[in-house]
Amino acid sequence: MKESIKSCYNAYPEAYPELPRHTRSELPRHTRFSLAENLPSMTYLRYPMKTTARRGLSALWIVVATVLFASFVGCRNDTTASNDTSQPNDTTESRVVTHEIDRFNHVIGQVAYETRPPVGGDHFDFWQNCFFYTEPVKDEVAVHSLEHGAVWVAYRSDVDTAVLDGVKARVESETHLLASPYPGLESPFVLSAWERQLAVDSWDDPMVENFLNDHLGRRSSTAPEAGLSCSDAVGTPDDPNFNYEQLLQYAINLRTPNTTHP
Repeated sequence: MKESIKSCYNAYPEAYPELPRHTRSELPRHTRFSLAENLPSMTYLRYPMKTTARRGLSALWIVVATVLFASFVGCRNDTTASNDTSQPNDTTESRVVTHEIDRFNHVIGQVAYETRPPVGGDHFDFWQNCFFYTEPVKDEVAVHSLEHGAVWVAYRSDVDTAVLDGVKARVESETHLLASPYPGLESPFVLSAWERQLAVDSWDDPMVENFLNDHLGRRSSTAPEAGLSCSDAVGTPDDPNFNYEQLLQYAINLRTPNTTHP
């Protein structure tokens, strides 16, 4: 096409009036459309209008396409939202009650805990050994176990014996798990860790294992002394208060001036 127009220009120069010659760099950007190297651009007068029209039409189509696409996406999202009737997944955290504990001193005597079973706070100098107990343990001693990263399973006295056998087997398989009956529970089981508590109606509830996996021993992210011992202190499976009196006297001696400690 370029060569044909140039040939016509050379053959019939009278048909093409002389126009000012420009180099490519001298022309405005939108007029640099010369059809031949030495041929004055015949689009100098008409091509800018044509280009503007094309650009305007292209811009219009872009706007229309954008609006249509946005409308389609909006309708699709509305339809998806209206058809979504699923409920949020029931995760462990959604059922775990969190408590803020800001005191964990060693004390002698009873502590007025805000929750029962307690989930932390001031406690006895020595901890409850992690066993399965058939008699209640002292709150202040068990809380010290929680400080070490133990999970305390409090169970109601009317729980079936066969179920308790399963609890006992689970306790015996862990170093930082203890269980004991607890008076006044609304739920059959209440699992307590430091600052965390979960109540369940069944020991087979999947949330039980999730809670244990999150809070047992060194895995606890809340216990101040997670992973420390849960043995060689207070209690045996047959006697939850075993060694308590001796350790109580030892704790009293620690607080008594001029007392020789063993």
